[in-house]
Amino acid sequence: MIGAWWRKRALRALIEDSGSDAISALTEAIVSEGGSWIFREILTLHLQEEHFADLTTRSLTEILGNLKNDLRFQSLVNDVWAKWRETKDHGLEHILVSGRYVADQPEILHALSCLKTGQRKRLEGAGQEIVPHLLVAAKFNDKFIADESCRALANLKRADAREEVCRIAIEKGSEVARDAAINGKYAPRDEKQRALFFFLTEQWQRYEALDFDRRLLLEIYETANTTIRKQITDKMRIAGRTDFLTVIAGHDLRKKTGGMTPDETSLLIQMLESNREWPKLWELVFELPFAWSARALGILVRSGWKQETDQDRAVFETLAGIASRTEFNSQIGSSLVLPPAVMQSSARILGRINSVAFSPNRPALAIGTGNRSLGLWNFQTNSLDAQWRGFGHSLGRVAFMASGTLLCAERTNGWGQCAVYYYSGNEMQPLTQHFGSITGIEPISDSEVVISGRDQKTRLWNVNQGVISAEHEIDDDFDDDWPRGLCVSTRGKKAALLHRGITVLSLPSLQVAASYPYANGISRSACFFPDDGGLVVGKVNGEVTALRQSGDSLRPDRGALYRHAKEVKGVKFLNKRSILVTAGAEGSVQFTSWTNRMQIGSVSVPGQRLTSIEVSPDEDFMAVGDSDASVSLWDLRVMDVPALFALPFSKATPAHLAAVRAAVSDGASSDGASCALQYLECVLKYRFRYDIEIDELWSIKRGDFDIEIEG
Repeated sequence: MIGAWWRKRALRALIEDSGSDAISALTEAIVSEGGSWIFREILTLHLQEEHFADLTTRSLTEILGNLKNDLRFQSLVNDVWAKWRETKDHGLEHILVSGRYVADQPEILHALSCLKTGQRKRLEGAGQEIVPHLLVAAKFNDKFIADESCRALANLKRADAREEVCRIAIEKGSEVARDAAINGKYAPRDEKQRALFFFLTEQWQRYEALDFDRRLLLEIYETANTTIRKQITDKMRIAGRTDFLTVIAGHDLRKKTGGMTPDETSLLIQMLESNREWPKLWELVFELPFAWSARALGILVRSGWKQETDQDRAVFETLAGIASRTEFNSQIGSSLVLPPAVMQSSARILGRINSVAFSPNRPALAIGTGNRSLGLWNFQTNSLDAQWRGFGHSLGRVAFMASGTLLCAERTNGWGQCAVYYYSGNEMQPLTQHFGSITGIEPISDSEVVISGRDQKTRLWNVNQGVISAEHEIDDDFDDDWPRGLCVSTRGKKAALLHRGITVLSLPSLQVAASYPYANGISRSACFFPDDGGLVVGKVNGEVTALRQSGDSLRPDRGALYRHAKEVKGVKFLNKRSILVTAGAEGSVQFTSWTNRMQIGSVSVPGQRLTSIEVSPDEDFMAVGDSDASVSLWDLRVMDVPALFALPFSKATPAHLAAVRAAVSDGASSDGASCALQYLECVLKYRFRYDIEIDELWSIKRGDFDIEIEG
C-alpha cells in the first residue's frame, strides 16, 4: 500500500479533477477499502481550505448520495452533523438539509438534525427523554431550530413527555417549558402539582376552578423545598392578592407567623400594606419577631390608621411613642447586653444567714439562722408563712424534699450532738443525730435524703419510714478528715463527699465509686456536671476547678475555671441554660457558660460576707444569704431576654413577660436597650392581657423588708 502522504496527495488530485468519474472513484475507494478516512479527509479539506469549498461540497454531496445503502452511511452523516454543530458551515448545512439527513446519535444531535431538516414530528412522538434536548435546542443559536423546538415542545403526544415539561416548568422555573405547557394546554396528572402548575403559570381561571379554597396550594407549600417556596412567594408578590396570604400564613394569619422565614414575613407585610389591610397588620404587631413588629408598627403610624377600641388606641400610642425615640433601635436583637441576674428584693433578718432553700411547690424560702431559728418567707407576698425556734444549736443546713417536706440541720463549734429535723404535721420532728455539726443534707427523692456529719458518717435515710437505708464512714485515722460538704447529682445516682479529699458514692448503696485523695485545697461546695461525668469544686482559697471521673478516679482539668477573691460559698448549675454559677465570700456571684467556659458576667451582692447561695427548682430565682443578717432575692430570667428579640411574639409565654419585667425593673440598661425592653413589655402585656397564667407565675415582691424571725 502507498503511504498516507501519497494517498492524501492522490485524493486532492481526484477532487480537483471534479469529474463524475473522480467522484465514483472516491466512492468506490471508500466502499472497497473501508476508507471512511477518505470521506473525513474530504470533510477536513472542506473546512480548512476555502478554495476547495465548492469542489468538496459537491464531492461530499455525491458521495453521501451514493452511500445511502452502505453500512458506513449513518456514521458519516453523524460526522457531518457534528462538524456542522461545531462550525455552522453553510456548505455542510446545504448538504444535510437538502438531503434531509438525520443523525442518530448522540441524542442532542438527533434532535437538532430533525429540527433543522424540518422533521420535528419525529420528535413529537418521543417520550420524556426528549424534553431536555428540546429545551437545549430552544436556546440554540439558530432561529429556525429554536422556533421548531418550541413548536415540538407544545405538540408532544405522549403523556410522560407532557408531564416532564410541566415538571421542569415548576421545579426549574423554565420559561420555555412554561410557554410550551401553556400553548400545549398541558397539566400534571397529580392534583396538587396541577394546582401548583396553574398557579405558577398564572392560569388563574384554571387554578380557581381547581383550588378555590387554597387547600391544595397550602399543602404543597408546607412540604415544599426552598426553591418551590420562593417561586410561590415571588408569584404572590407579582399577583398582589391578599387572598393568597393564607398559603404562607394559614387561614388565621396569626397562627403560622412563628414558623415563617424572613422572605415570607416581608411578603406578608408588603401585601397587607399594598392592600391597606391595616387591622390585619395591627394583629401582626403582636405576633411577629421584634424587628418585624417594629416595621409593621411604623407602616401603621405612617398610614394614619386609627384603632377601633380605646384599649387598642392606648397601646398603639404607647408603642408608637417608644418607637419614635431617637435611641430606639429595631435591630438591637440578641446583641442586647443585660446583667445575668437582677436583684428584686432584700430582707433583713435577726441572726446570721447560714443556709437558704427554695420550696419546690410555692414561692417560699426557708431561712436557717445563727440565732437557732428557722423561717419560711413567702417572697411573693412578703410574709412569714411559718417559723420555728428553740433549736439546740444554730441551723447550718436547710433543704426541701421534692414532696415539699422541709428539713433542717444543726451545727456547732464543738462536739455536742446536732440533730436533723423534718417538718411533719404541724411541728418539727427529729430524724437523726450526729456527734458534731451536720455538714450536708441532700434529698434524692420524695422520701430519701443523704446526710453527712463531722463525725465522718454519711447515711441515707428513708424519712417516711424513719430508717437508715445505707451508711458510709470515712476510713481515716485522723479526726480532722471529715465531710465539709455534700452534693448530689441531678439524676440522683451519685453523691460527693468533700473532705480532705473527694469521694464519689453510688446511690442508693453509698458504695465508693471514685475518689480523689488529698485534694489541693479544702472544698466546702461542689456540684456534679450536668451529665454526672465529673464535679465542679469550689475551694476555700477561692479557686473553682473541674474534676472528671475516669473509672474509679477523679482527674482535675488543667487550670482553674475561675478564681474568687475569697472562699467559694456555693457552686450551682443552671441546667436548662447550661450555665455554671459560683459565689464567693467577697460577695461576687460569677456566671460562666458551660459550653465554652466563657465568662458571661457577674453580680455583686450587698453585705459584709456572703454565706450561702441557692437556686430555685425551676432555676428562675437565686437567693443569697449574708452574714450581716440579710438575704437577697435575684431574678435569673433576665438571661432569657436577649433571645426574645429573635423569637416571634406568637411563641412567647407569660414567663417571658415576667423576664422582661425583671429586666425593665433593673433600670441600669442603656437608653437603646431600655427602649427595646419597654417595647417588649408593652407588646407582651397586650398579648397576655386575658391570660390567667400570669397570676400563677412566681414573682418576687420588690423592695427591702424586715423579717422578724424571733430567736
